[in-house]
Amino acid sequence: MTDFGLTKEFRLVHEDFKTLKVPYVAVVGNHDAINNGKEVFKAMYGDYDISFTVGNSKFILLNTNYLEFNKKAPDLEWLEGELKASQNYENIFVVSHIPPTNKEFGEEKGVRYSELLKQYNATFSLHGHNHNYRYQFPYGEQVPYMETAATLKLEYILFTVIGDQVSFERVQIQK
Repeated sequence: MTDFGLTKEFRLVHEDFKTLKVPYVAVVGNHDAINNGKEVFKAMYGDYDISFTVGNSKFILLNTNYLEFNKKAPDLEWLEGELKASQNYENIFVVSHIPPTNKEFGEEKGVRYSELLKQYNATFSLHGHNHNYRYQFPYGEQVPYMETAATLKLEYILFTVIGDQVSFERVQIQK
């Protein structure tokens, strides 16, 4: 959300997002967690690790900023508890900034993350950070991993969820 974790940047983003016609949530990114960004993010958006439900879907937002949180993130024990508690939902989406395939996730944590998502039948693992679109199955064919492009690239992903059927469209805006 920010470049330097500055209060001014968070305010500017908030002013822009107030114009949205839909609700939004935020997942903490590595740039958000520098300077006084951790405190500002927490004051504006709450805990770094949160979950919520919408209809038949569970959304788990996980802080994966390993370096900025002194190698304590991601909290895979918290994630496992959330995944266990989500087994009655048709869809489980895990959303974070840094994908587990990036060494900034914490190399020793990536494999365990993928094992948890497989074990608890996650529907998707969704990420940003690398600034390019990527759809892959890096740990086998069970759980798809998607990285979105930077907003500067004028694209976004539109998901449609109907029951246990999940589809998505990559929308690229032409300049």
